Amino acid sequence: VSIFLAPWLLLIVFQDPGVTAEHLRRGVELLEARAVAAAVVELEAAVALDPENVSARYHLGLAFFLTGELDAAVTQLKEALKGESDTGRIQFLLGQVHLEARRFEAAQDALIAAQAVIPDYAPVSFHLAELCYRLGRVEGAKARFGALTRDTPDWVAPFVRLGAIGLEEGNGEEAGAWLEQAVQLQPRNPALWMRLASAQTLLDQGLRALESTRKAVELSPDSLPGRSAMMLRVVGMGDTEVIAQAIAAVLEMDPQNPHAKWQRAKLRFSEGKLVAALADVEDALTYLQDLAADGSERVGPLSDPPAEPSSEAPEFRYGVQAAGLRVEILAKLGRHAEAVAVARALVRDHPQYPQAHFLLGNLLIQQGDPAGSEYLTRFRLLSEVGKRRYRGYQNRTERNDLERARFEYEAALDLDPEDSGSLLGLANVLRRSGNVARALDLLLKARRADARPVWYKEWILALDAAGRGEEVQVAWLEAQGAGLSLGPEVWKVVYNANVEC
Repeated sequence: VSIFLAPWLLLIVFQDPGVTAEHLRRGVELLEARAVAAAVVELEAAVALDPENVSARYHLGLAFFLTGELDAAVTQLKEALKGESDTGRIQFLLGQVHLEARRFEAAQDALIAAQAVIPDYAPVSFHLAELCYRLGRVEGAKARFGALTRDTPDWVAPFVRLGAIGLEEGNGEEAGAWLEQAVQLQPRNPALWMRLASAQTLLDQGLRALESTRKAVELSPDSLPGRSAMMLRVVGMGDTEVIAQAIAAVLEMDPQNPHAKWQRAKLRFSEGKLVAALADVEDALTYLQDLAADGSERVGPLSDPPAEPSSEAPEFRYGVQAAGLRVEILAKLGRHAEAVAVARALVRDHPQYPQAHFLLGNLLIQQGDPAGSEYLTRFRLLSEVGKRRYRGYQNRTERNDLERARFEYEAALDLDPEDSGSLLGLANVLRRSGNVARALDLLLKARRADARPVWYKEWILALDAAGRGEEVQVAWLEAQGAGLSLGPEVWKVVYNANVEC
């Protein structure tokens, strides 16, 4: 929850006599300290003693907002409005609550009402822009955020938001331009330097990204995300001493960090320290398996490679790569039976991962098993599929050449008709080219092969293009039930609020 409240909007406390004022004072102090649950208790006591106390109602509404109890927050804020003539601060908070609850028309009404009372308070305009973004009306949102950068050139928030939208869109040039201005406004904000590094990475400005990450670490040396990002920046640079230092810095802060353990295992393997490398990679894999067993949302690294490349793709599959490294280490140590068993499990669990077939094929060939050649053939096929899929992705996203993208995806599917990434990519191309019926057929096949979250996005967009509105809503509810965020392109389809953007 993001709240833009100036102190005078947050902490107006009427001078009520007696016990009510004491509960209210403690409630506000607890809110300031972010002890929200305790604040709720105090503020509920204040409201019970004086139900018409506007400040108690307002702050209790704020506390409920912070705990995610949105309906309860609305109730308190509406009660506060009944007893207050200067309604700007209350309407502003009410607008934020409605926005979070996806009651978009109500959010617009409250924010416009707030703007009428406090017209010069820029965060109200910021939330009206955010409202447009949440409805998928990205260009309108960007225009509003852009106006804020001109009207309030010393306020960093709209610059950061425009930079974040650029990153989401994969537009490194746009994101970098906004984030460069943001770091000029707040040069000592490490989070901004980290975001700028992400934009520079999109632009293939590796050295500049490294410098921006280093700046973030200098500003916040105790930040684990900063140290982890620095580790990722240096691992491909070839300086083993610098790599070792970056890994050690992460492990000092998080001794069980599986990513750092994997990186150290790779480094030790390259140095011939096989036993130590094996210990590290097995620690990393055990940690990831424990997370998966707990149902943690952090189990992404155990998944197959994404359907299509993205800025996160190389690191998203590091758990699978770690399992492959374990195979290599076991083979080097002469523990061939274990290596084969691990390689077989890797092929079984991740059949679309080319390197798994390569490792198992080579191990079997070395043992004189002719079945190894079949795995090597599969490795070559999957590698070619991956190249074709990637070229399709480049043509579809970077060059907007749909015809060439279609050729590459179809070539990939000729080799492997079940490749889910190519099915999804080709469905996207066909939908945008007007062949919606075939796009829907491919998406049904893709879901049988591998139903990734991105499938819901393509499915909803294709259903909408086919005019199948009821099925759009069914798919949307399924995606929401699974906790998926499908982005503004889908939001524009599923939300039809009467909001001016």
